[in-house]
Amino acid sequence: MGFKFNLMEIVMTKNSHDTALITGASSGIGEMAVRLDPSDPEAHAVMGTSLGVKGDFVRAKAEFDTALRLAPGRSGNPDLLYCWASTFGEPERGAELVDQVMQLDPHFPKWASGQFS
Repeated sequence: MGFKFNLMEIVMTKNSHDTALITGASSGIGEMAVRLDPSDPEAHAVMGTSLGVKGDFVRAKAEFDTALRLAPGRSGNPDLLYCWASTFGEPERGAELVDQVMQLDPHFPKWASGQFS
């Protein structure tokens, strides 16, 4: 599970100056992740991030919703929806998800929820 997300993270970190590369690589990784295991919530979170980076917010939100449906109450990558919630016009939902993640994971980095603190 972690491989798919980490690969996208590497692409985005190493080449953060190259928007076209980030968009293309993350799109391919997201699609491959969902194709490999459509029942994996992390794969849908990767796809949601990929679509969000491309500006396809409607489909991105649907992928994050799928990730959360597949892993309700799970701390981790599927909960990345909290990062995008404001973009989707749902800042309250983002704050609720941050609260849930912080309750489930006492080691959740507080800096990661800065926009909701």
